[in-house]
Amino acid sequence: MGLAVCSDEGPILLTSRRIIASHKGHTLSIPYEMVEDVNFGGGLVAKKSKVRMQLVFRAPLAAGEGTAKSLTWLLDKESAFSKDVVMDWAFARNFMCGACGARDLDFRIEGSNNRCRCMHCATDHQIDLREALALPTSVQ
Repeated sequence: MGLAVCSDEGPILLTSRRIIASHKGHTLSIPYEMVEDVNFGGGLVAKKSKVRMQLVFRAPLAAGEGTAKSLTWLLDKESAFSKDVVMDWAFARNFMCGACGARDLDFRIEGSNNRCRCMHCATDHQIDLREALALPTSVQ
């Protein structure tokens, strides 16, 4: 099951596990766990019939020709009614520490890899964006 949302940048599909969206000619697959905040409205809007939606990520994500800490879409008027669904689905998910189960993770990017560190037990994790998993890394 999913929900399709239309934007000037391309279609956005909300599935049960991730957001699949077009942005500047690239197709992105974003797990909800990486969404830190969802902002609507504000800023410069090109047309009065559009609603600005910005996704802010826990760590920069690969987005086309580089990385981005946030991305913005202009939703059409009808799709703007789905903004509560985007917010609810994003805020219902957080990565958990694979060692202790805590959700207090500090996110960062190292090279092209997303990583996080548990602030409760200090375990480092490699984030698998394809499977939406935070996998504990062993220290050698």
